[in-house]
Amino acid sequence: MTAVYVDGLVKAAVTVPDGPPWFTRQPADLLKRIPCGVLDQIPGSGRIDPRFSGTQALFQLDAYAAEKRAAFDLCSAAVDALVAAWRTQHVFDDGWISSVEVTSDVAEVRERDQPSTFTRYQATVRLTCRS
Repeated sequence: MTAVYVDGLVKAAVTVPDGPPWFTRQPADLLKRIPCGVLDQIPGSGRIDPRFSGTQALFQLDAYAAEKRAAFDLCSAAVDALVAAWRTQHVFDDGWISSVEVTSDVAEVRERDQPSTFTRYQATVRLTCRS
């Protein structure tokens, strides 16, 4: 069985030309890069489906922007892009999404020591990806 490089597939699905960048790791200079998004595969979630060549993975999508609405829109657009890629069965360089489940819908995340210069919205999705 072959695992799918899901980070690359998910990044390709949510990235919009001329749109805010999406990263697979949080950049050290995050505040200088907003608006932007961070895709984080939750550790231990990528398991091989033994019936097929594929991977199941749980992803946390974090969107950062100076304004609440912009962060919300960026996170929502990423979720919508993953659902659209599944519905159309769009094939990316690293494979395609054969199922998607939004396990936690878009919501604002606030932290006590968060600077007032940005807002963060987050969603969680479970994907099955094939190659």
